[in-house]
Amino acid sequence: KQIFNLEEEAAKVIPAGAFAFIARGAEKEWTLKENIAAFDRISLLPGYLSGKPQPDLTTTLLGHRLSLPVITTPMGAQGLAHISAEKGTAEGTAEAGTLFTMSTAANTTIEDVAAASKGPKRLQIYLLENDRPGSAKLLRRAEAAGFSAIVFTIDAFARGSSDAAEALGFSFPPSLRLVNMGTGGLKKSLSWDDVSFIRDTTKLPLVIKGALTPALAERAVKAGAAAIQVSNHGGRQLDGVPASISVL
Repeated sequence: KQIFNLEEEAAKVIPAGAFAFIARGAEKEWTLKENIAAFDRISLLPGYLSGKPQPDLTTTLLGHRLSLPVITTPMGAQGLAHISAEKGTAEGTAEAGTLFTMSTAANTTIEDVAAASKGPKRLQIYLLENDRPGSAKLLRRAEAAGFSAIVFTIDAFARGSSDAAEALGFSFPPSLRLVNMGTGGLKKSLSWDDVSFIRDTTKLPLVIKGALTPALAERAVKAGAAAIQVSNHGGRQLDGVPASISVL
């Protein structure tokens, strides 16, 4: 019950515009709603009489032993939700014994997040527009800070789109800088050449995030990806695409 009440409770303390940016989706929000509805259509078949006092939820992901098969995926600008921003989320994820993924669009530096958490961490990367040296610097900073993998998002080139946030006149507070990104914006035309660039720049395993078709997932593996993250960006970028769990 407490988990299902979290969003309702958060709306009481986060300003309306910021909450809309965090919680709402693109256009008609069909994909956002379908993500939830598709999970609700899945039923569980319990394995009774197993002779075990409780299930073992531990799992291994790219060499990391996790306490449960739930990870923290990348979310940008967490300073909108709490003063601790990404550091607080990283600390909580480590205490839970699972994996934290940091967004490039964070309000906290890569180095500060690394110092805040001893648990496994990945860096999600957006490539910078006309600035491969800048993107390469981000990758090398992640390596130096002890991050264990790079997550390359292929389905987003700007901040999440929300008609609700725009209607409320939301804009980012000047105090909440995206401290890892610079000012040039995100690269809007991505290709498999960008996958090769990342692989050639870093020794860290590469996870490709945003795959929704078997063909793309298959090609990603052939291009050297260590893993695929099936994702539709929470319905924040493109409305009308299927639920992640459905295509998985």
